[in-house]
Amino acid sequence: MKRTLAAVSLALVACAAVAGAAERRAATIADLYRVKGVAEPAIAPDGRSVAFSLTTTDLPAVKRQTNLWRVGADGKDARALTASDKRDASPAFSPDGTVLAFLSTRGGEPQVYFLPVAGGEAEKKTDVPGGVGAFLFTPDGKRLVLTAEVWPECGADAACNRKRDEAMEKGKMKAAVADGLLFRHWDAWEDGKRTHLLLQDLADAKAPLRDLTPGDFDSPAFVVGGGADFDVSPDGRELVFTSNRDPQPATSTNSDLWAVPIDGSPGALAAPKRLTASNRAFDGTPRYSPDGRTIAYTMQRVPGFESDRIVLALLDRAAGTSRVLTESLDAWVRSFRFAPDGKRVFFTADVKGRTPLHALDLASGKVSVPSTVAHANPSEVSRPGR
Repeated sequence: MKRTLAAVSLALVACAAVAGAAERRAATIADLYRVKGVAEPAIAPDGRSVAFSLTTTDLPAVKRQTNLWRVGADGKDARALTASDKRDASPAFSPDGTVLAFLSTRGGEPQVYFLPVAGGEAEKKTDVPGGVGAFLFTPDGKRLVLTAEVWPECGADAACNRKRDEAMEKGKMKAAVADGLLFRHWDAWEDGKRTHLLLQDLADAKAPLRDLTPGDFDSPAFVVGGGADFDVSPDGRELVFTSNRDPQPATSTNSDLWAVPIDGSPGALAAPKRLTASNRAFDGTPRYSPDGRTIAYTMQRVPGFESDRIVLALLDRAAGTSRVLTESLDAWVRSFRFAPDGKRVFFTADVKGRTPLHALDLASGKVSVPSTVAHANPSEVSRPGR
């Protein structure tokens, strides 16, 4: 959502400037909705093309649709990949580059679909009750890690979740009873469900889903604006995610990083390892380094203070210690990505009303600004030489 809004804002500024020079009039709501939103770039493994989502709006019909496009890395040969009147978004290439996966509401609830890169029709790959919120391929491309809203007592049991959903829908009681906080997140009521991470085997369509984050907790934790607060280690053996497990999460900002073995026993999954226990404030957006030895993440240091400065930190997996990387930067760190060689981290930060791209050299700690673009977002970084 943030990337879409940024793209729309930039395009609107450009359109308004041209319109002002030609017609000398103020921009209108109609002008805003004529702008097409370009977002969610995904670089193909071979580095030759980029897939992205394109959102268009029909203001008179009060209708908006999102489809997938693909363009060459040189900016040429842009073409539509889907033409649904629903929402096709969140594109991601499989590790071997043969498939473009994405979330689609063409069947109702958002599910993961696979589109063969060589050509063909999109195929539905998940059937999760309530839909999929986000997904990630494991490094070998054989499994998917999904976020979904589940009943804690059901976990990954699809039949159990559907039964509970149907009981809620058909029940005569329509009142919402809240006996504790949190009972609402912005525009959504808390109904007892929790966000969990589920594992799906792609080789066996009949294989049951596995709940990787069981328990009465949101794992990953709720994030304003959405996002996927989880990652899989480069060797595919470990999952890191965020979760606030304080006794009173409504008054706490203490989201921590936790880790579990992806193929762990039920006991191991039910007892994740807490990686950031020493910090009583927010820790989030974990990303493994390419060699898997460290995890970069964003953090705050004042407990309970949501407006505290967000800094970039690095966790040494072997030592279990963390260090702040952007202490000298008087700005909030936003999105970030490791360079493929692991020697630098690209990130954006709010600086005087803009979000320029920054580059942090991990060896020296030096921060540079490689781009003068006013609003950037390092959604993806291509491999060297591509």
